[in-house]
Amino acid sequence: MTQRKSGYDYSPLIALLLIAIPFIALTGYSIATAPAPIENQVTIQISGPNRFAFVPSPLTIGVGDSVHWVNHAFFPVTIVSDNVLDPFNSGSIAVGSSYSHTFTIPRTFDYRSSIPNTGGVVIVVA
Repeated sequence: MTQRKSGYDYSPLIALLLIAIPFIALTGYSIATAPAPIENQVTIQISGPNRFAFVPSPLTIGVGDSVHWVNHAFFPVTIVSDNVLDPFNSGSIAVGSSYSHTFTIPRTFDYRSSIPNTGGVVIVVA
């Protein structure tokens, strides 16, 4: 009795599976182990061609809460508030890094960034 071959070459499919299975496993691992979002987090997001935005803005928090700015732009960013009662300056925030500031006075704080025409608002309530 002779064995019959199908005539189909399965080697490309096998090669694809050898690449895809570890990739899917690692992707699932990274999603499962990703850190939980930080409370009161503001991200610097790309909102269009050469346009950036702070999300969310305005952000409402309580007295004593901290705001965490995370840089998702593709260059370093500085965040500054000249508010006389509670000024802050992040210095240069590297890509993927963050800066935090704790607000201790109830009022509205405007801030700006080193990105032209980009800023936001933090509303601190008692």
